[in-house]
Amino acid sequence: MGRRACLSRCGRRLWPQLKNQILQLRVNIERSPLAESRPCAFCDQVSQLRASHILPAFLFRWLRETGGTPHIRNSKNPNVRVQDGLKVPMLCDVCEKQFNRYETDFSKRLFYPVSQDSALMVPYGEWLLRYCVSVSWRILRHAFDTTTMAEFSDEQRDLIDSALNTWSRFLNGEASSPGIHEQHFWQMGAISEHSMPDMPTNANRYLMRAMHMDIAWKSDLVMTYAKMGPFILFGYVQPPKSKWVGTKVHVRQGVIKPGQFELPGDIYWYIRDKMLEMSYLNQNISETQWDKIDATVMDNLDRMRGSKQFEAILHDRRLFGEAAIIRKSKKTKPTDR
Repeated sequence: MGRRACLSRCGRRLWPQLKNQILQLRVNIERSPLAESRPCAFCDQVSQLRASHILPAFLFRWLRETGGTPHIRNSKNPNVRVQDGLKVPMLCDVCEKQFNRYETDFSKRLFYPVSQDSALMVPYGEWLLRYCVSVSWRILRHAFDTTTMAEFSDEQRDLIDSALNTWSRFLNGEASSPGIHEQHFWQMGAISEHSMPDMPTNANRYLMRAMHMDIAWKSDLVMTYAKMGPFILFGYVQPPKSKWVGTKVHVRQGVIKPGQFELPGDIYWYIRDKMLEMSYLNQNISETQWDKIDATVMDNLDRMRGSKQFEAILHDRRLFGEAAIIRKSKKTKPTDR
């Protein structure tokens, strides 16, 4: 007993020193040459890179905060809960802070206010175009860094280089506009009626809630695509030949408001495919995970009833009927939780 008491007293005396050594060891590891140091994708300065979000972190916080449960899932493995979106070593600390300023302006001035009241008309200044360009640049740069680009033509690869360079120069104040690499952005509200063929029955859940990024392309077109809750953003890389009306983000000023806009028909089919992808992912959730989802929902019934997620589910139910929100299974479960 005496020996134990002595060891305990020794441990209490030694712990502060040991704790300081552990903390110093962590600092040394973080600063050591073994830590990842390489050129920042934006400024090209060699630095220890941050784990940068491709789609901003506040989008996924909003998704959790306004969901019927505090959990979200991603497309790579829908059977695993996640807390955040994709992060990759991309930006140095200085550039990360620069991009964060664009995100803060957008989230405070537009995203959160419109998420609360979809009827709002929001005037914007240069901050909106800078935010949109920063998102499109990240999506394209991530694709450039992680794929061979073999499917693109020589002309398209040249335009990818042009878009990355032009967007970077615009964000650094070296170009007055994105030029041909325009940003097209609009707000999506709930659909109460439609005349489009083969509309997926999860349309409102996708348009009002989904987070998604992609490179949309075909033989004569390349664009970045960002689905950010109730907003859609396309960044022109190889611009479409057809005219888009009411969606262009202007350099100096404009107004974001609910209303009509004109898009080519193939954009509908592209977004429709993304709706179907989301539906297929839900179908791939295992029975074990559905049991966990059901248990979480039952523990959070009041939260679910008052959530933006439940609002989107109800819109799909009104538009497509009860079957749209029921998953066909041995156990009957809602399809969007």
